[in-house]
Amino acid sequence: MLRPRASLSNVERQLSAEIHSHLGEDFIQHNSWGVSFQRLTDIHLDSHLALEIEPNGTMKTLMIFLVIGFFVLLVGIVNFVSLSAARFSDRAMEIGIRKVVGADRKTLILQFIGEAVIVTFFSALIAISLAEILLPYFGLMTGRYLSMGYEALTVILCASVVVGVVAGSHPALILSSLQADNVLRGGTVLKRRGTAFRKGLVVTQFVVAIATMIATIIVARQLSYLEGRNPGFDKKDMVVIPLQRRGLDGKYAALKSRLDGTPGVVSVTGSMGEFGFAEFKNEIKYHGSVLFECRWLGVDYGFVKAMKIGMLSGRTFSRGFASDTAGAVLVNETAASKLAALGLLDKQLELGIYINRRPSMHVIGVTKDFNYLSMYNPVKPFFLILEPERPGYVYVRISPQHMKSTLENIGEVWKDVNRGYPFEYHFLDQQLDNSYSADQSLGRVFGIAAFLSIFISVIGIFGFHYCDWHGGLQGNENRRRKSC
Repeated sequence: MLRPRASLSNVERQLSAEIHSHLGEDFIQHNSWGVSFQRLTDIHLDSHLALEIEPNGTMKTLMIFLVIGFFVLLVGIVNFVSLSAARFSDRAMEIGIRKVVGADRKTLILQFIGEAVIVTFFSALIAISLAEILLPYFGLMTGRYLSMGYEALTVILCASVVVGVVAGSHPALILSSLQADNVLRGGTVLKRRGTAFRKGLVVTQFVVAIATMIATIIVARQLSYLEGRNPGFDKKDMVVIPLQRRGLDGKYAALKSRLDGTPGVVSVTGSMGEFGFAEFKNEIKYHGSVLFECRWLGVDYGFVKAMKIGMLSGRTFSRGFASDTAGAVLVNETAASKLAALGLLDKQLELGIYINRRPSMHVIGVTKDFNYLSMYNPVKPFFLILEPERPGYVYVRISPQHMKSTLENIGEVWKDVNRGYPFEYHFLDQQLDNSYSADQSLGRVFGIAAFLSIFISVIGIFGFHYCDWHGGLQGNENRRRKSC
């Protein structure tokens, strides 16, 4: 909690200096280190850091939801206006008689706008009741559980009044402008005046509905592409067991030794951060000169093989090479291309970190590019560093056959090695797929909006033709009476 009017940049600078004073010159010389603050109110929509508790929303997604709601509301408004315009012939005689007995245009405008506001206000009350009933089901479909407070209810009811005024203005202005003599003579001017406008409204609402359908199809195809694209490693049948969060990273060696012989277990490896989520960034240097920024991850022997990451050249980490513990690294294809363009692929590099007293690194192999983060992020230079001592996460690839019994066996091994701690795990593919949960929710919302838009438009066109048909019957009846 900062004091009022405190400078955030000054606090960051002072705290960074205080931390540096306790780290020592040797550490600071080989590590990129800094402190930054984030406002608590910025976490939900503007935070996309490593190790977030759950995928956060974005202002972009929120604006898309607002636009979808606006389009559905627009279809409803257009529907209301078109139906009101279609009922000209029903209200024309009433307007003519009222003008004959002395009603002025202002009174008629207020009457019709008032009728529209009453309709929209009570419609809003019904909509609020339906929303309260359907919100839990909406949460099940989208994974977003919402609720309406008093502020939201106030906004909705006030918006209904505004919508009523807007939607009722055009019919009110048109109806109040009718001439009493033309109406009472049963002229056809009324019908000609509203036909083009009503057709335009019908076209508009179907354009909005079809546009929403197209957006739904695009989002669905995009999600299908993201879920079907090869990330560059095999994420299936991979069980992830966190150790670091509970201070059990020192038990990794014993746990790995026991799991290697467990039935159903194909391979066991580990990493410092959670693969696909922990985003460690540092600068690549050569003789103190910064080359470019890269992502990196400390891993155990056999990590590349367990993850089934393809190799382009060189070799992976091996216990048969003692020099691997003295600064050997693997780089992806993107990083290798950058280093090769600089003529530094076979040179001693500095990664800006100082792990196990290894200030310099040398490349022993090049992997194929893989999407370490979500598919939305472009592939960036990536370094794999050998850190087999204290991984924070264990990765266990299991056989797809008898998965239930294999997990039970892993649970028994866990109880023997880490008594007193519950066995917690998740599957890597499910965890990575959860990063697209916001887009999946967006796709479902688009589908709901498309359904509502089409449904409202169909009801509108049905009501439109019914009013025309009903008006035609009344016109025929009036003509028959005149002939008699």
